[in-house]
Amino acid sequence: TAENETQVEEAFFETLDLGYGATVKAGRFLSHVGYLNNVHAHAWDFVDQPLVYRAMLGNQYHDDGAQIRWIAPIDFLLELGAEAFRGDQFPAGGATKNGKGVNTAFIHLGGDAGVSNAWRVGLSRVDGKSQDRATGDTMTPDLFTGTSKITAVDFVWKWSPEGNSRQTNFKFQTEYFKRDENGKFDPASSGSPLDYNGAQQGYYVQTVYQFMPRWRAGMRYDKLEAKAVDAALAGTTLDDRGHKPTRTSAMIDFSNSEFSRLRFQVNKNESRADVSDTQWYLQYSMSLGAHGAHAF
Repeated sequence: TAENETQVEEAFFETLDLGYGATVKAGRFLSHVGYLNNVHAHAWDFVDQPLVYRAMLGNQYHDDGAQIRWIAPIDFLLELGAEAFRGDQFPAGGATKNGKGVNTAFIHLGGDAGVSNAWRVGLSRVDGKSQDRATGDTMTPDLFTGTSKITAVDFVWKWSPEGNSRQTNFKFQTEYFKRDENGKFDPASSGSPLDYNGAQQGYYVQTVYQFMPRWRAGMRYDKLEAKAVDAALAGTTLDDRGHKPTRTSAMIDFSNSEFSRLRFQVNKNESRADVSDTQWYLQYSMSLGAHGAHAF
């Protein structure tokens, strides 16, 4: 296979003035489930996504589909939304149901707590269907056919003195995911499909503090956990070997402007069974051209 390839992350149209707080989007785009999923990589607070996003959403879920959102005309945030996707991307696969393999729904609530604090809480649901979803070795993959259902809860709290975030600010952020899968799992090693009913859960907690203009520091903790799998699945991609993956990360970054950032990060990674390693990152990110303001 080719080592270098180009993919389109997002290409969509979105209405600007339907009225009554409604917005419609269609094309290829990042789903609005969870808090981090629709945040572009240049706006992440850490170099990498949390473990739970890697395990349950393939790092970041995007697909071809349509979305409708509605924001209530009231004094605090109340946003309702639903999406229908083709279902080609993990955690689905195979574009089942004539290309309507994934449905999502989400609700976001938020508001201010005085002049210095703001918060948002969200609840999301993903219902996906797979036909021969491939995982593991690209040449001889394990295949899954069935349903994948994810429930996610997110919470964010932001503080800035008198609402002015330019000098200093603080953000607390956490998300919890639970996934239930049911169907047939066909390990490449066995050649015959097996009944599979599995459950996984995971979360991350992170804080980021801007202690002076342009400078920020942050900490993050990740954890994943899976229900013990049947002995027949030993040696496949579903075999967790009794391991509960964890990771602790620390970062510090400097923003020369809103278009460029230099970041140093270190991970104490214990996400793989019987292997523990320390990962060091030095990242420089740059944005070109005008872009819209980032979401809360």
